[in-house]
Amino acid sequence: MEAEVGNLSRRVGTGKESACSFVLLHLLNKVEEAVRVSRERSREAGFRICASPDFSRLAAGSLIMGDGTSIPIYQSQCPDGYPKTVGTFHTHPTALSVPSPQDLTVEPLLGCIASPAEGKMTCFSKLSPEARRRVRKLEALQSEYRETERMMDYLCPGKGGCLGLASHLHRIWDEFAREYLAFVRDYCCSTTLGG
Repeated sequence: MEAEVGNLSRRVGTGKESACSFVLLHLLNKVEEAVRVSRERSREAGFRICASPDFSRLAAGSLIMGDGTSIPIYQSQCPDGYPKTVGTFHTHPTALSVPSPQDLTVEPLLGCIASPAEGKMTCFSKLSPEARRRVRKLEALQSEYRETERMMDYLCPGKGGCLGLASHLHRIWDEFAREYLAFVRDYCCSTTLGG
């Protein structure tokens, strides 16, 4: 995996601005098509970002549609000769072009979200080891939050007690929010879309 990430890093770059530039340079036609369709239908549209076996070339997968708030992105098919999924692109038809926490944890290495309403695209890169470490921390915090919620449901059903667990839940949420905002600040880039 690290050798593949290295090949992709050399191709895309690891700076936060490089993901936006690279996607627009190589996948602009598919980005424009997804944004247009999303605007017309008020539904999410997107595709996989696919790589050749040695990660030296990228291509857009097939365009797929979701509903107004989600998309089954992995139904997009990579073209022949590009078997590796390295990222995804999708739209938020009426929301901002900011990646959701789920977007950050689900995407393999690159992710881009465009908002037809806002006229912007935001991309993020998990190509640097620090970015991947921070996403793993976000995943761990999400898991700890869900587990604490389950414990509260089991131990404190309908009770006003369990203040210690509730306080712990708030601390996890606060740490998650700080980590998420720091990731967006440090590893996301935004650009205005033409047209």
